[in-house]
Amino acid sequence: CLGLTLWAPAAAESTAAGLGAGLGGAISDAALPRLEELAAAAEAALPKQLLDERRDADTARRWGDHFVTPLGQEPKSALGDLEEELRLLAVRADGHAGWNLLDGGARQLELRRAELREYLPAAETGAKAELPFLGWRDLGSTFVALAVPLEDDIEVEVRRHGVDGATLWRHVCRRGDAVAWRGWDEHRVLPKPQARRRLLLLEWWAPP
Repeated sequence: CLGLTLWAPAAAESTAAGLGAGLGGAISDAALPRLEELAAAAEAALPKQLLDERRDADTARRWGDHFVTPLGQEPKSALGDLEEELRLLAVRADGHAGWNLLDGGARQLELRRAELREYLPAAETGAKAELPFLGWRDLGSTFVALAVPLEDDIEVEVRRHGVDGATLWRHVCRRGDAVAWRGWDEHRVLPKPQARRRLLLLEWWAPP
């Protein structure tokens, strides 16, 4: 099962408490390889021409700063028993951040979407470190966004929708960690100079 150890590593910065939740070492050694296998299977299901274009640095940039690959048409079936364990992580993140999105347990989180995201390095997109190279994005009515890094040194930023500066929350996470935020808050993943970064993103909502 997943170990649920909640902590913020020293590399994390927070200037807006409550915007995000850093869950250090949350994914167990047993679960992480299974999630990586799901990511690999999702990529293998893509048309070869599309996959080749994504792997070529000259053609990849036409897709923007990142790729999105759904974890199949039925993500709950693909995840199997991991779906419930990841749901519990999202619930713990809600309590850890003090959001109280579930009305004290009156609502239950349901998986809305699960996908693999691969973020291109600045070298491939032409982004300059001093520029706002990644646009801010929200996830609409998603209650909890839960990201599971598949590589080390992934830096996530979260802010209130459309608000700069003082409301910025930043967290650096490693392979095996998890990080969560509310879907209507804006987020971005900062690119590295050379290496691509991959993570699984799961969106949870809580119908009334």
